[in-house]
Amino acid sequence: MIEKTLKVEGMHCKKCVAKVETVLKDNNATSVMVNPDQNEVSAFFEKEISDSILNEAIQKAGFVVTSIQ
Repeated sequence: MIEKTLKVEGMHCKKCVAKVETVLKDNNATSVMVNPDQNEVSAFFEKEISDSILNEAIQKAGFVVTSIQ
């Protein structure tokens, strides 16, 4: 299992959280945990996925990724 921790700005409500979860699950995340108070998202994947793909998908959803680890 591969874990990615993303810092995402712009999540202000439950709809924002749901949108980020959906975007990551659409990119094959098996599990997503969002902490909007910390602007942090933990996503788990079965296979490696590039940071640029995740960054682009989240930006298209209207959020800003400040880091991916």
